[in-house]
Amino acid sequence: MRSRDTLAGLAVFALALVLRVAYVHESETVLALDVSKLVQTDNHVFNEWARVIADGDLLCVKQPHAQHLWTDEVAPESRWLEWYGGQQTYHQAPLYPYVVAAIFRLFGRTQEIVGYVQAVLGALTCWLTWRLTRRLVSPLAGLVAGLSLAAMGAFYFYDAFLLRDGLMALLTVLLALAADAALKRGRALDWLLTGGALGLFTLGKETGTALLAVAGLAALWTWRRQPRRAARAVGLMLAGWLLVCSPAFVRNRLVDASTFKLSTRGPEVFVTGNADGQDGVGWEPPTGTLRRILMDSNFQLLPTVAATLATHRAEPWGYAALLWNKTRAFFNAYEEPNNVNFELHRAHLTTLRLGFVSMWFLAPAALLGLVLGLPRRRELAVPY
Repeated sequence: MRSRDTLAGLAVFALALVLRVAYVHESETVLALDVSKLVQTDNHVFNEWARVIADGDLLCVKQPHAQHLWTDEVAPESRWLEWYGGQQTYHQAPLYPYVVAAIFRLFGRTQEIVGYVQAVLGALTCWLTWRLTRRLVSPLAGLVAGLSLAAMGAFYFYDAFLLRDGLMALLTVLLALAADAALKRGRALDWLLTGGALGLFTLGKETGTALLAVAGLAALWTWRRQPRRAARAVGLMLAGWLLVCSPAFVRNRLVDASTFKLSTRGPEVFVTGNADGQDGVGWEPPTGTLRRILMDSNFQLLPTVAATLATHRAEPWGYAALLWNKTRAFFNAYEEPNNVNFELHRAHLTTLRLGFVSMWFLAPAALLGLVLGLPRRRELAVPY
């Protein structure tokens, strides 16, 4: 039985790796499109940022900031830097640029090299997904989940670009594995590792701090009749989170940035996704509305949120429709193009067409799994 499980895990990893490596190679040989040279993309920002680090500026004293066409329409660069808290504030959560910088230093400074490393990480994500699902549900479910992710073209599509999507998927599965172990075994080390995984997630994406708060509240609710146990879990998670995030906090103090500020993102993202007249999907900043709200709120998040929601005052149900439109987008078979366009690349690359699994299958399957798992919802608390 153990040998059969080992073979299943190897099959998932091998299929995922072969598809991803072949795709990165075909993308470079057939299209040879280095999106990092397009200055209006996140690829360009991450590329420039990673090169600064790889060239020796480990503290990012000369922190690159994106200045897009739409940002110029909202405010001059000097005003944006004032809102950010200075040139030295991290532009986005900093983990991914440091990972890319390490790849640059170790293997070479090309998009193709980064793609091959990301292909390996993507295959590891598929293997960890198999392992997690096998542990929580069954060996068959683990195999289906691992193979489905391995053959999802829209997922491995991002391996060929300097974008953090693949890294965040890996961190999500690592966090789920750590949290499930902590919930079931309850050892101090497990809770500390869960906090560390939350720390990595926070350094990878701005929503990590909110996720830490949710995890803490969930622990307090779960053991509301056992306050010592709840306090122990929350304290250890917070300690692990601080341990992992502390290098970034120390860096901020050294360069005279706000200690706990790990990104400049937030206010403009909330306006773009939630203001009246927006569809909530894709990236089309309403520059006029942005200019008015950000000037009035001085780029402070809570006043920005209040002003954005106030744009729906005349028709509150319009905001409900906006949220519904966002929810429906989870069940699209495609992703709205932003930095790169999956459908365009798929039309030219055989390796992407081989990735036949799409959200048409995964979204309904995930919804069905949530429904079928309700009788075991306590055991499946982490994936829920």
